[in-house]
Amino acid sequence: MLFLLHKGPPLTTAPPPPPMIPEAPKFLSTDPTTTSVSVTWQSPPDNSVRITGYRMTYGPSYNRSAKAIDLAPSPTQTQLTGLEDNTQYQISLIAYNADGDSEPVTVTFVTLEGKNNFIV
Repeated sequence: MLFLLHKGPPLTTAPPPPPMIPEAPKFLSTDPTTTSVSVTWQSPPDNSVRITGYRMTYGPSYNRSAKAIDLAPSPTQTQLTGLEDNTQYQISLIAYNADGDSEPVTVTFVTLEGKNNFIV
């Protein structure tokens, strides 16, 4: 049997690769109605980083309680329903994967004013 002895500095393993956290998505548009909004965004520009999904939080700007939904990586659009008319809302969106979350991108919009039905 032949054994080789290593003489020199200790052998080390390569450091793990750096985390591949996605860049922030880009909002393309919000298209509000009186009680809903269609939100469309663009995927982060770096296609080499795998995106597991998106997390969107939204709620009225005057109220700090927000709803959060997780969305698949494709398609890059969703419809939010059950909103109040003539109300300012804020939406934040992040891309995420196993390594972490992107920085959020935020947009503010106002739902359209509904028709008042007063009985005289």
